[in-house]
Amino acid sequence: MESGAHVDAELPLDIGRIRLTSAELVRLLHISIVIFTGIGWAFSSVQVLWVHLVLVPVMKLHWLTNGGICFLTTLEHRLRGHPTAGTVEQPGFIYQFVCMLMDDPPQEEKVTLWMERAMWAGWLVTILKLFVL
Repeated sequence: MESGAHVDAELPLDIGRIRLTSAELVRLLHISIVIFTGIGWAFSSVQVLWVHLVLVPVMKLHWLTNGGICFLTTLEHRLRGHPTAGTVEQPGFIYQFVCMLMDDPPQEEKVTLWMERAMWAGWLVTILKLFVL
């Protein structure tokens, strides 16, 4: 019978590839949440509107209790080996996205402010659709 060490040697794992794939999966989840947060108010399904109604303040509470840093951004950065992962120097997810779209993006603080205003405006529309209209 072969030893366990020999069997392990026959099954090489590329940890770098696993981490990169995991980081990409986290990124896709994050993108999905951001998109849903931005357009969740536009759905007509009551169940979807309720998810949006709960998600937006829970996200804001998470940011407030985590120093303004989203744990999904931190997780993705850690998986990619970024030295600023989990620190205030870590670039924000939305800001990175805006930088990909624009040659001369505004300051990160402005992007964050616009994003939060849009998020809360959508949340108010959700409230109107659920309770008023």
